[in-house]
Amino acid sequence: MGLIRWPKRIDSCLNGGRMSLVRSIDRAARRLGIADQLKYVRSRTSRVRRRDYLDTIHMRMLFAFVLRENANCIDIGAHTGAILREMERCAPQGRHYAFEPIPEFYERLLLDFPGVTISRAAVSSTSGTATFKYVRTAPGYSGLLSRTYPRGAKTEDILVPVVSLDDFLPPDYAPDLIKIDVEGAEHLVLAGAERLIRACRPIVVFEHGFGGQAPPGDVYAFFARAKFRIFDLDGHGPYDKATFLREYHVHKRHWNWVAHP
Repeated sequence: MGLIRWPKRIDSCLNGGRMSLVRSIDRAARRLGIADQLKYVRSRTSRVRRRDYLDTIHMRMLFAFVLRENANCIDIGAHTGAILREMERCAPQGRHYAFEPIPEFYERLLLDFPGVTISRAAVSSTSGTATFKYVRTAPGYSGLLSRTYPRGAKTEDILVPVVSLDDFLPPDYAPDLIKIDVEGAEHLVLAGAERLIRACRPIVVFEHGFGGQAPPGDVYAFFARAKFRIFDLDGHGPYDKATFLREYHVHKRHWNWVAHP
């Protein structure tokens, strides 16, 4: 344990709650280069964690195989920056944008990613302000729309800026890849990015699973209209509408997807 440079006061992490401690452990694991090993150990504890672990590995492979050195990426729901870090690694010369409305996560991203344009905004179908459901005990479940939360979750409504990608991004910006993780508001993100996605035809990596409010039929129809095909991160697909809906409502084995032209 002496090898790990823990935060100055471990008791402050404990007083801040379990999630603060978990985030501190994650940062220490990244500094030591053992983040993957830690994720693997966690993955053995449940089916959901196992799926998340595999999807993280497969997403990293996807980025490594398809992103050019100067590819442009957008991270919507950047959270702690785990996916944004992979974007920078694979495309160090690209112009990257990240969106994270939770203030403390936004501040951390500013420190960790000085070369990325970070916005403290949620992404939706329109621009303005909106109430954001901040789940303090499980921040990864936070979002613009209510969803199913873990037992005992403590939520707080905060007012955040909201933007649509079609309105926010410079007219000369062309993304090669967009990642969306917004806990059930992905249909709103897509509606506000339709012009961009149709014009630039980026790969779209998105989370969409049971418990959120985004209608799976609407999500599938958006990509079908744009002539994109949908695969899961194990490489199965392309999914037709019936299979996609059955996976969402019945099987629930996948919640991370790749859509590409």
